[in-house]
Amino acid sequence: MKYLKMLFLLIPLVFSSCSVPRYMVDNTGLNTGLDFTKGKWLLNFVDATAGTQNKITTMAISHFSKVLNERFVYVADGIGLLLPKKTNMNPTPLVINE
Repeated sequence: MKYLKMLFLLIPLVFSSCSVPRYMVDNTGLNTGLDFTKGKWLLNFVDATAGTQNKITTMAISHFSKVLNERFVYVADGIGLLLPKKTNMNPTPLVINE
């Protein structure tokens, strides 16, 4: 009889523990990433291992050409562009203007 009472107490506990409320915050006002809908875009040389550099570059050029059409230029195809192979991820305005 003692075990039967304990079983009746355990059953509601087990079923209530299976339905734990979950909360998710969705902030639609926060924009992360890049907005490719405006402006012209330049892809610099891809910095990757020698075995994957050509494949990644080809994939990137193909994808960005489809998405951006004439608003996309690969640095090797740009006429008269003199850029270093590696650029700082957060360049200062002075570096950008040079």
